[in-house]
Amino acid sequence: DHNIKTKEYKVIFESQYSEAAVQGTMANENWVIWTDSDIKSYYNNIYALKRASNKVSKIIEYEAQEGGYMIVAPYLSGNYISWLEFKEINVAKVMLCDLQTGEMKEIGNLNEPSFYNTFVFIDDNRVLWTDSLDGKGYYILYDINTAQTQWIEAPYRYTKKKKMTNGLIYSINFEDYQDWT
Repeated sequence: DHNIKTKEYKVIFESQYSEAAVQGTMANENWVIWTDSDIKSYYNNIYALKRASNKVSKIIEYEAQEGGYMIVAPYLSGNYISWLEFKEINVAKVMLCDLQTGEMKEIGNLNEPSFYNTFVFIDDNRVLWTDSLDGKGYYILYDINTAQTQWIEAPYRYTKKKKMTNGLIYSINFEDYQDWT
């Protein structure tokens, strides 16, 4: 917590890991979120700080399967965070948490999980992620207010770094997820 005007700062969190990788920090008017993990991304914890009270809460913790690692990258918008949960190899679930109530739920899953589609995005109370199915790429939108999911065919089989605003989706597209050129 760094006050730009006064130049004062205070530590709000210290990692529990001796070789830590605190990452994915996001903030808005009500919340600050981050992921605390060990340097190898074997252990991952999502935290949220409620700015009104400065109370830090652990949202969830994950441990990768033996010999594996996990990328836990939550996205914050309003009072919601969303992320992908990898509890099993090649099985990914899209999670949504209401930070006000603590309610957590699974809102979708991935057919073809890989690094290219590890990240979610939230805008205008809609969660966006991408996936591939039967040789085609898709943008998937979950409406938080209605709990309805919409699949939109993408121009390419694989999309990454997707963002949306004002009814438009922007992404980096490619046919081979192993070749990012």
